[in-house]
Amino acid sequence: MNLDSFESVRNQLNSQKALGSGRWALADKNLALAIQNDDRTKSKLFYDERNGDRGYRVWQDLCGFSWVREYPDVTTDMNAPFIGICGDRRAITMAVRRPDFSNAAEQLGVPQVMEFFPIEDDETGLQLLGVQWQEVGTGDVYVSCAILFGIGSGNQGGAPGSVTDNAGLLLRSA
Repeated sequence: MNLDSFESVRNQLNSQKALGSGRWALADKNLALAIQNDDRTKSKLFYDERNGDRGYRVWQDLCGFSWVREYPDVTTDMNAPFIGICGDRRAITMAVRRPDFSNAAEQLGVPQVMEFFPIEDDETGLQLLGVQWQEVGTGDVYVSCAILFGIGSGNQGGAPGSVTDNAGLLLRSA
């Protein structure tokens, strides 16, 4: 695959109605090497994206992609035909939130034996739910954290073109 092939990837994403900005791509080492070896990538007249000081190659604003990044673990199967994955921000979706169990016992009419309270990580701003309780008979006190999260990509087992399927593209070797 070379930059001309990458232009065809852009055209495929356009035909799938992927978002026009914020596109990204992860490339295995062979695809990253092919991109690096293309004279247009290195040329000051074209992209001027030399990666001399980077362990993993990264290109900015290349062929309609905000970034293209070398990621050797795109596939761990050496016989797999996959050499990369690309898409827009909708291709892989992740949701994170703090659960709210603050009045669950009261709503269900059962005795409350646990206390729930909000926690926020100062460094990241991540919202967590703190849970504390005391074990009956021993007096041992326990404190724990909880968070709800989910991740989805592709059509998630549905029909082709459903859910986030059209927002991404799996790149295969020829």
